[in-house]
Amino acid sequence: MNKIKVIIIEGNTEERKKLESSIVEDQSFELLGCTYDGLEGYKMIMEHKPDVVILDLILPSLDGIGIMQKIKMDYVDYQKPKFIVYSSISDETVQQYVNKNWATYYMIKPCMEQIMLSRIKQLFQFYYKNQIVRMEDNYEILGMEERKEKLLEEKIESTLLSLGLKKHRKSYIYIREAVLLCIKDMSLLNGVTKVLYPQIAYKFSTNGSSVERAIRYGITNIWDKPNNVELRKNFSFQFYINNKPSNVEFIATISDCFRQAN
Repeated sequence: MNKIKVIIIEGNTEERKKLESSIVEDQSFELLGCTYDGLEGYKMIMEHKPDVVILDLILPSLDGIGIMQKIKMDYVDYQKPKFIVYSSISDETVQQYVNKNWATYYMIKPCMEQIMLSRIKQLFQFYYKNQIVRMEDNYEILGMEERKEKLLEEKIESTLLSLGLKKHRKSYIYIREAVLLCIKDMSLLNGVTKVLYPQIAYKFSTNGSSVERAIRYGITNIWDKPNNVELRKNFSFQFYINNKPSNVEFIATISDCFRQAN
């Protein structure tokens, strides 16, 4: 596979050096440039045409949002770089604004470099791997990974509906999202309150407590049905005969079933 071409634009010297070192050591990446200055970073992007830009928001000369705005206007190539915003700004409004308008992914400092690189690889794989170009009324790029993910989503939806969850309920929406996320990364189950619930909450403009309550409500509703054969047939809940599974147990069991099937 071709190396992922990366530019780092990071205002913090220590963070910049750590990212630079990790990317240079990883054979999946090619580092095209590294700077603390926003305007210089913009020029690097225009000159080198990277696949991915790791971008701080607070920068001298030109801030991160300014860089993304200028690239959006000035970049003539069809495939613009993917922006991984890496910032100490944890304000939810700022994150939503940046993600909605320019960024592919938003990560909060501090973060282990290996997690950062892993996310970049996942995003790169999703956007680029095995792309097929079709010519119809317009050009459409449809990746095989995207088709596989759509099929997986349909199977998950069918399963959740067969268990008795109602499609219009928040519990169904949040459980579906949780399962999709955990199929890709089961480690999210190790920090549901600090990682998984906030990630779901962010997507649906709510808070982690509301996500937790809605999921618990959905599980309680389907578990209290006296003859839920589908629930016990498809999933190994015999271990919880007298007790409802926790949110984590429920999500983990469904996610693991699909991971094994895939």
